[in-house]
Amino acid sequence: MTEVKVGEADRGRLIQVIQGSHVLLHLPENPSTGYSWELEPLQGDTLMLQADTYLPPTSLIPGAGGIRLFEFLARSPGLVLLQLDLRQPWKPKDRAETFEVTIRVVSNS
Repeated sequence: MTEVKVGEADRGRLIQVIQGSHVLLHLPENPSTGYSWELEPLQGDTLMLQADTYLPPTSLIPGAGGIRLFEFLARSPGLVLLQLDLRQPWKPKDRAETFEVTIRVVSNS
């Protein structure tokens, strides 16, 4: 199974993956600030969210940030806009940052 890594450098890009691939989206996050990445609801069944995990920092420095990892399965051919907002849960309308990337899933045959 193919893994496709996507990160901050891919902001605004179009990424093409093969059906059946895993898309691993890594974004820096520091929960100690109260901000975390929230994924907007996915449209259709092209991508399926399989995991949403926080990876803590490897540094022992107080207040150091880690990585938010979203893992998706490319289920069927199509085009999907992944949109995430960095926000504090108690302020749902305020966002500090937005991340968008478009994923095109192509048939594996």
